[in-house]
Amino acid sequence: MTNFYTSVVPHGNSLLVRGYRNGEPYKTKANFSPTLFIKTADKRPSDWKTLEGDAVHPIKLDSIRHAREYIDRYKDVQGFEVHGQTQFVYQFISEFWPDDIKYDPDLIKVFSIDIETAT
Repeated sequence: MTNFYTSVVPHGNSLLVRGYRNGEPYKTKANFSPTLFIKTADKRPSDWKTLEGDAVHPIKLDSIRHAREYIDRYKDVQGFEVHGQTQFVYQFISEFWPDDIKYDPDLIKVFSIDIETAT
């Protein structure tokens, strides 16, 4: 059976996740520890690079709240740049579903509402 998500939405310090596991729907509130990247003063080599080619090193934050606070704390510090994906939903999805996702279209309910109005 395939496992896939249908929705991941930020909610405070957590993420609300809906999807299917073994053909059964599920919903959960997930805690997530985002990763951000910073340059180090010692210029040591790294497997990670910025778009400009500068070496950076990952730092794992305890929670979404801590990641936001970290970004906010250093946003006005001259010469200190925080790098990485700050849309934490995308980080979560790529971490928990790193491969191609095989959706089962028979399990997904799709509908639309067309409201005709006159004024």
